[in-house]
Order: sequence, then C-alpha cells, then structure tokens
Amino acid sequence: MKYTISTLLIAFSIFVSAKEIPTRSTIEHVTIFQKAAQIERTAQVKIPSGKHQIIISNLSTQINENSIQLRGDKQLSILSIYFQRNYLKDVVPSSKLKAIQDSISFMESKLQDVNDERWLLKEEKDLILKNKVLSPTGNNNTTEELTKRADFYRTRLKDILKSQKTENQKHTTYQNILGKLRAQKNQLGSQRKHVGEIVVEVESKTTQTINLNLAYNIQNAGWYPLYNLRSNSIKEPLQLDYNAKVYQHSGVDWENIKISLSTSNPQANIQKPTLTPWRLAFVQPLNYSRNESFKQSNRAYNYSSDASNSKTESDDDFEIKELEEFTPPPVQVSQLQTAVSFDLKTRYNIPSDNKQHGVIVAQYELPADYTYYAAPKIQTTAFLLAKTSDWHQYNLIPGRSNFFFQNTFVGNAMLNLSGMQDTLDISLGRDDNIIMERKRVKDYCKVYAIGADKREEIGIRTTITNNKNVAIEMIVEDQIPVTTNNQIEVTLLSSKKAEHNEDTGKLKWVIKLKPGESKELNFSYSIRFPKDRKINL
Repeated sequence: MKYTISTLLIAFSIFVSAKEIPTRSTIEHVTIFQKAAQIERTAQVKIPSGKHQIIISNLSTQINENSIQLRGDKQLSILSIYFQRNYLKDVVPSSKLKAIQDSISFMESKLQDVNDERWLLKEEKDLILKNKVLSPTGNNNTTEELTKRADFYRTRLKDILKSQKTENQKHTTYQNILGKLRAQKNQLGSQRKHVGEIVVEVESKTTQTINLNLAYNIQNAGWYPLYNLRSNSIKEPLQLDYNAKVYQHSGVDWENIKISLSTSNPQANIQKPTLTPWRLAFVQPLNYSRNESFKQSNRAYNYSSDASNSKTESDDDFEIKELEEFTPPPVQVSQLQTAVSFDLKTRYNIPSDNKQHGVIVAQYELPADYTYYAAPKIQTTAFLLAKTSDWHQYNLIPGRSNFFFQNTFVGNAMLNLSGMQDTLDISLGRDDNIIMERKRVKDYCKVYAIGADKREEIGIRTTITNNKNVAIEMIVEDQIPVTTNNQIEVTLLSSKKAEHNEDTGKLKWVIKLKPGESKELNFSYSIRFPKDRKINL
C-alpha cells in the first residue's frame, strides 16, 4: 500500500511540475509559397514560475514539424517544442459552416414535426374509417343520429385530408431545403475530425505574462499568377493586371489576414549539385524490335502531374474580366536573396475549401512597341505583336494571361518568361485586314540532271496587302531547308532585302506598308542531291 501511494505521489508531482496551460492564438500573417504556406500566429500567455507545457491548439493537422519557430518578448527557457494531433478535442467549425449546420439541425427538427403530424393524421383517419360501420338493427340508429354521424365523418375526414395535403407540401419543401443545405455543406469540404496542437515545454523563473510569436509551414496551400494584358490602341502602352489565384486546404479558415505571395519553393531540394568524374568506356548498343522501341518511346513520354497541390489549369479556371477602372491596392515588393515576395496591404478571407480565390497583386503600365508578324509558310495570317523591354523589373513569373485589344477579348495563352530574352513579345491576336498569299513561282521552279546528281530550283513569292486605314510595320519570316548531310547541298539563290540565318535557314524581312499598299517578297533556292535518292521536300 505504501508503494502504491508513493507511486501516485511521484506521478502527481510530475504532473504538477509540468502543468498544462491551454493557450489561444490568432493568425496575423500568411506567406503563401507556390506549393506551401507559412503561418504566423501570436498568443499571450501568463506563465507561473516553474516548468509548464503551453498547449497551442485548434491548428492545422498538416503542420511540418521541422518548420516550427517560436519567439517571445521576455526571458524564457524553452525546453522542447513538438507537434501533435489531438483526437479527443472537437473541431470548432468555421462561422459559415456552423451557420449551415445550425440551419440543417433546425430544418431536421421541423421535418420531424411534420412527420409526426402526418402520422397522427393517418392514425386518426384509420380510426374513423374502422368505426364507421353502423348496426342496421340497432335501436339507437335513428335518422337523426345517422345524419349526425354522417356529418361528423364528412367534416372530420375533409379536415384530415386537407391537413394531410398541407403537411405533405411542407414535407416536400423541407426536404428540398435540406438537400440544398447538405449540398452546400459538402461544397465547403469535409470537416476535420481532430485538431493539431503545438506543445511547448518551458521553464520560467518568475510568474510573467509573455507574448509569443509562432510560425510554421503547411503543405496544402499555394498560388499561381493570372495576368490580364490590355491595349486600347497601337499608340498606347500595355496595361498589365498582375493577379493571383490562392488556394488552401489546411483545415483552418484564414479570416481577415495579411498575405504575402512568395516565389520561393520550400519543398525544393536545397542541396547544391556535385559533379563526379565522367569516365568514358565502351558500351554494347541495345537492339530493340520495332514494338519494343515503340513501348520504350511511350514509356519515356508518360508524364504525370501533381494534382494534389495545384489544380489542373483549364479555360474555366481563368476569369475573363471586363474592362473597368480601379485603383489597385498598395503592394510592397521585397527582393529577397533567392526569391521575390509581394506584401499585399489589403486583408483577405481565404476559407479552407481548396478552391481558387482571386487576389490583386499589382497593376503596371508597360511601354510597348507594336508591330505585325507573319510566317506565311505556316499560316497566311498577320498577328499584332507588342514588344516590351525591361520586363524583368516587374518580377513576373510564367503563368497564363488573358489578352484584350480595343476592349475585346482576343484569347489567352501562357506567358512564357523562362527565356533569357531582353524583349518580351506579346501576341494580341490576328488582323484580318492584312491579306497575304504565298505560292511557288513556276518560272523559277526547275529541275536539272547533273551527272549522278539532280538539282531542283524552287522560287517562292509572298504578296502582302495592307487593307487598314493606317500605315503598318511588319516582320515576315520564311525559310529554306538546311542539312548536315554532305550528299545534300542547299544554296540560297536570291532573297532581296532578307536577313538570312545560315544555321536555321530562316529568312527575315522588315517592311512598311502604307494604307492600301501591296508588296511582293521573293526568294529562291536550289537543292542538289543524288538522283537515285529521295528527300523530304
């Protein structure tokens, strides 16, 4: 018995020496990375002297324990800090979800009342119908009594049928409302069954009230850019709306918080690469059959996408916004050592529903030079291009953009910013008022036999007409073939005023057309190759 008491006293002393202090915290700031987020919380706690456990609860269950950081404004010894899941504590639903749950409970109660009333009416009706048989020989069945009973049956049954109709209508209405409420509840996402907690074991020499700053990372959050590029005319600069789509499914709603968007990726490998010696040796080439090669080729291009953290981008994901005048909220751009951070000044509400929520990052005016472009070998259509330089200063990252010209939506496409080019070319759509035709010129297309070789000469003429009422400048590109086979010889015969790139075979003209003016662009080339061979002309 003494041993049992001693054991209990030791256990009690341990419990007392590490008393739990439940602490509430609030989200102050969230830094959203492209595939993660850092949550910053604040809490105020009164700590008596001695050793204690501070329990910060009602957190996400997806916290990266390695990322937890804790700071205080007073002297305090932190003995340990760790993350745990509490399966015994009920989850506090969001205000929106709680309102829907309360409405569902209310409608379920109303529906039960209707079902009870329907059952009572049915039982009463059955009771009346079972007792309607009258004895034909009874002395009490006078004409007056029969009339009273018939009137009673008629009146009461009529009231019952009317009440049943009313209650059935209520039942249908309540069922429809309940169905909509439950669908809306499901739309908000599944509710967590437990909460996350961060436990901080501390030791304080005195009783004190301390302000804590807590930070940690979660995985199920991220953002991606969505741009709107607008131009009213070829004489005005481009208007760039830098927007973003933010999503999170941490299990905790972010309400009225400050947001920073960072281009950093904390999930990326931070280890520098190491080059090892590259040792050459003879290898035995592998011979595949045609079917095996086909399988290998298919296997090599069987890519998979990360659908859990980032939604598949479809046209439905991107909003086409009407032109409107607004003042973008202030944003501070922080150029970090390895990333860029946009500190939004407007507070936002981001519920934990894994849906994309739009935020406005910034609005810029981009100086642009406009020109037209055509590659008539591929398509006899002119495209309007806006060329803007010094675009790196706007801290853009690759993403999809909607394009507008003269208040008209002309399409959307990826804004590819991965290259090293100084000038960014932005296509603003087709212009059908520029007509062009490309064809072979028969007079310049000839075939010669030269010994064991054959020589073909090909002439191309492209005619371009400007049907616009303004003068334009236009870049036109075409090409001649190139080869690395020494049995094939390609020679450019003529290309008036065209720049020729011998490595790619590209021909480039820069022309100016007045309203109604037409110009012809001619070039010709020859190909010499063995006459007993065929080439892919």
